[in-house]
Amino acid sequence: QSPLKQLPQGVKAGDRVMLRYTVVPHPIAGGNEAATPIGVFRCQRIISDTLRFSTLASQLRQTPIRLRSLWRTGNYINVRCQVQWADAQRRFALIADPRQAAADTVVCHLVHTITPPDSAKWWRDCYGSFFAGSIVGRSTCRVLRVVVADVVKPHITHYDFKIR
Repeated sequence: QSPLKQLPQGVKAGDRVMLRYTVVPHPIAGGNEAATPIGVFRCQRIISDTLRFSTLASQLRQTPIRLRSLWRTGNYINVRCQVQWADAQRRFALIADPRQAAADTVVCHLVHTITPPDSAKWWRDCYGSFFAGSIVGRSTCRVLRVVVADVVKPHITHYDFKIR
C-alpha cells in the first residue's frame, strides 16, 4: 500500500478520524525538521458529537453494545465498540443529567438506541468521539463516570475517568 496523497472525500480539517499510519524513515522535503514524518494509509471519519444534556439521561432505553475500549484523551471520551446495525433510526450519544453537572462525580450515559428495537440485523464496528469539555473543564468535576450497557461484560456497568 502507498500512503494517501490527500484527505479522503468527506474528511476535512478538524474532523475526528480513525487514522492508520506508519512512521516515514526519512525527512520530508520542505517539512518541519523537528517533526517525525508519517505516511497515512487510511483516514476515516468517525462518529463525533458533543456531550448532551437531558434530565432523562438515566431513563433512556439502550440497545446493548459490545464494548472493545473506552478511553479519555483531553476533553474527549472515545469509544471503540460493535453496535447492532439496522436500517432503522438510531441514536448514539453521550448524555448527562444537567442537574448534576456541578457534582464532583458527573455521570454520563453512553446511549445506543435503535428504533424500533427489534430491527437489529448484525453487529458492525463503530468508533465514536464525544467532546466533554463542558464537564471536564469545570473545577468541581473530579470524576467523569460513563455508564455503558455492554453485552461482553454486563457485570461492569460503568467506567470512571479521573479528571483532577
